[in-house]
Amino acid sequence: MNRLANVLIAGTETPRIERLQTLLHANNCHSFLCGKGGDVSSLAREDHPDLIVLDMDGDVDAALDRARTLRNDAETACLPVVLQVETADAGLYGRALEAGIEDIFTSDLRGEELFLRVHPLLRLSTQVAEMRRRRTIARRSGADLPARPDLSLAKKRFSILTVAADEPVAAAITGAMGGKAKLSRSDTLVSAREMLFDGQFEAAVVNLADPAGIGAVFEFCDEVRNNPRLFNLPIVLVRGPGIEADPASALRSGASRLLDAGDVETALGYILTSLGNRQRRRWRISEAIRATRVPETTDPETGAYSQTFLRAYLDALIAEAEQGQRHVSLLSLAFPDGIEQIKAEFGAKAAANLVRSVAQWVGRLVRLEDLVAFAGGSEFHVVLPDTSADVADMVMHRVAGIIDFTDFSVQDVYRPVNISVTMGLAELLPGDNSETLILKSHENLR
Repeated sequence: MNRLANVLIAGTETPRIERLQTLLHANNCHSFLCGKGGDVSSLAREDHPDLIVLDMDGDVDAALDRARTLRNDAETACLPVVLQVETADAGLYGRALEAGIEDIFTSDLRGEELFLRVHPLLRLSTQVAEMRRRRTIARRSGADLPARPDLSLAKKRFSILTVAADEPVAAAITGAMGGKAKLSRSDTLVSAREMLFDGQFEAAVVNLADPAGIGAVFEFCDEVRNNPRLFNLPIVLVRGPGIEADPASALRSGASRLLDAGDVETALGYILTSLGNRQRRRWRISEAIRATRVPETTDPETGAYSQTFLRAYLDALIAEAEQGQRHVSLLSLAFPDGIEQIKAEFGAKAAANLVRSVAQWVGRLVRLEDLVAFAGGSEFHVVLPDTSADVADMVMHRVAGIIDFTDFSVQDVYRPVNISVTMGLAELLPGDNSETLILKSHENLR
């Protein structure tokens, strides 16, 4: 059975760790334990876990020392590291931030809420692995890329959008960030959508002050998550006095955190800084991935990855997936009717321009870690690493739904062009290789 992730837990068998292991296993994650005296760094370098949880039986100093060691090692610097403790206070948040801790799990955090906090960290690990994989294949293909990309984070102030924040909440955010943030303000969710869609922010903070508006805020979070450019944007909800809102429901809708107003001074500075740094890290990963799209790796007509690159990439991905028991899904997308019609009416050049435009749209609609390759004619392949067939199916229908309702502008074609898409999905199964996986997805085109 394929796994969602592999998690390294440093500590001993305490009830807190046992609860975490039970939760991970229930969500199809494999966990392995490194005892209190074990070498976490060596295990991390050897086994490449997707997440490291440090729980040193209350020895916070030892856990933070291990986090610093992991951050200072080029092989493990990008791995998400979490601190698990009984309780947290303002002093611990500051020390955790200095040590590069991605998140802090306290004992009152359990069940679905805990795993919803885990899942974005697992996707970050997938994105790091994807960056390394593509750069390795690109270098083998002759691309002039450095062995290690520069993933250093900008030191400038964080750009944070506050939504419906009254003066006390805005002042609390400013105080919590200690001058490290530049705040933009939106009084309504409608204007917040416009600002997020047009601008670039490290995080958004939404004030929950009206019980009647909770549903609208959750819908706002869901809408942001369905925008591919904003898929990873951190959203922190601040719940005012008397507001009933379930943390798991908030995270399920797309929020990153739900805080009580009373916790703002204690935790908000750490949360926004940590999530903001995570967002900046994703941007640097995205830059490093885009750098692999060079003439040696791409199709000159569409700018998507070439078939030659795709085959080498799939061979490497499948080998890693089989070793780690990981999911891989592949989509085939074909646009035969509309593109052929444009070719018949306006010629091969107009059809080629349309194919290139489609490639750009598909690339914008899939996730950071998904790879788009040109298959020839009017067909593309999209590879989704660490993605099961049911999740890939949701991605597929989102892409198809948007493409089907998009009017394309094509050079020398003086009318909007609408095209339909047929899509096929295949998931990696034992015995598959790159050839059989592509063949299955193509045979499933509907």
